[in-house]
Amino acid sequence: MDYSQLAEKMLDIRAQLSHMPAGEALAEACEGEYYALSFLLTKGEKSCPSELKEHMGVTSARIAAMLKHLEKKGWVRRSADRHDERRVIVSLTEEGRAMISARRAEALSRITAALTALGEADTHIAVARLRKFRRNHSCHALFAAGATAVEAISPPTLETD
Repeated sequence: MDYSQLAEKMLDIRAQLSHMPAGEALAEACEGEYYALSFLLTKGEKSCPSELKEHMGVTSARIAAMLKHLEKKGWVRRSADRHDERRVIVSLTEEGRAMISARRAEALSRITAALTALGEADTHIAVARLRKFRRNHSCHALFAAGATAVEAISPPTLETD
């Protein structure tokens, strides 16, 4: 089996999917800011920069810059931990919660429509394969391969399997 040819096909398919409504929704949901906000929403709306860094597979500098940008937009708030002032807690603001909830609802609507068209059996197979792919590869490999859609919909810490 020539895995490099299959990798080429995978890249082509990923590129084609990015121009379809469901693919656009998946790509947007996987972008840095929106992934971070979605992670906060599904995690319980609070986290720390190091946890975001770990789940996103980016540097501390990138997280700091992103949080500064999100704070300027009014979507997150950074505050000192009540129990340990050295630790920073990142939480969603009401505006951030409303924005990411609406964006996730739109993305889920587009993805649901695509999966409905795919059919139940094929949808289960596709999701199972993406989960297997994610389990067998690092976070960085997932980002490069475009398989972060599953993570965007269900962050790893919340998964049941």
